Amino acid sequence: EQEAESARIQAEREELARLRAAEEERQADERRIAEEARRDAEAKLAAERQRQEAELRAKREQQEREAREAKALRDAEEARIRAERDAVEKQKAELESRRREEEVKQRKAETIAAITSIDDVKEALKLMKILPDEAIDKAYEIGFKAGYEAE
Repeated sequence: EQEAESARIQAEREELARLRAAEEERQADERRIAEEARRDAEAKLAAERQRQEAELRAKREQQEREAREAKALRDAEEARIRAERDAVEKQKAELESRRREEEVKQRKAETIAAITSIDDVKEALKLMKILPDEAIDKAYEIGFKAGYEAE
């Protein structure tokens, strides 16, 4: 009977060892499966993170490109406006210069027209209201007119 009890205990021990081994194998499988799942999840997260980073980088590059293009357009528009403004200012300056020249010519013509005698020619020349060649021309004109009227 003791042998039977010993055999039964031995069989129980072997069964317990087999169950323990099976449990350890099952736990090892669960750990392996959990580890694979963790690695897969990490890989998916890493891939998703890389995708998001690439998407953000692409968006940032697009925004930078658009900002550069917008700045280039603004700069070009500002340059065009400056060029137009400069052209208008230049045109105004040229018109003002011509107006002053015409004014000077008109005053000179009025001054020369107001000269009716040789004494006026001398006075205008002395005051530098007329140039020497203009004085000669006016003196000749006065002399010619006086000679013509004398006849």
